[in-house]
Amino acid sequence: MASGWPPAPVWPLTPIGPFRGRTLHVGTPGDAEAKIPLTRQDVSAYVRTRPANRRPHQVVVYRQIDDGPAWADDLGLSVHAPVTLSG
Repeated sequence: MASGWPPAPVWPLTPIGPFRGRTLHVGTPGDAEAKIPLTRQDVSAYVRTRPANRRPHQVVVYRQIDDGPAWADDLGLSVHAPVTLSG
């Protein structure tokens, strides 16, 4: 793995604990080069192609996103992404 991994900012610890169920990971190293969906619209379209019993329970986005609530509303899923901590 390249030096400098993981990228800043560091994800804060949260009380949710480990992810349970099927998790779709978006924006992991190599995704852009492999042309794997990275936009909210691409991820939403992908999720909707999955049979109901194979859809993810949550999505983890490995980059900051501008509107997390819009992602969650569009996908109908919990969305986890890094945040910038003030202070």
